[in-house]
Amino acid sequence: MCAGALVAARVRRLVFGARDLRFGGVRSKFRLADSEVLNHRVEVVEGVLAVDCVELLRDFFGARR
Repeated sequence: MCAGALVAARVRRLVFGARDLRFGGVRSKFRLADSEVLNHRVEVVEGVLAVDCVELLRDFFGARR
C-alpha cells in the first residue's frame, strides 16, 4: 500500500535504511516503485545507515513482543 502511494503521489526519491524482504513493496519481490507497468518510477536509495536501522527496528518490535 505504501509503495502504491509513493507512485500515486509521484514521489521522486525514497531513501531508507532497512529492507523488509517479506512484505516490502519497494525492494522485495514486488518492486512497485520501478515497475515498467506503472506510469511513474521512484528513485530508490537504500541501505542508508542500514545496521543502525535494523537495530532500531529489532529493539522496537522486540519490546512489543
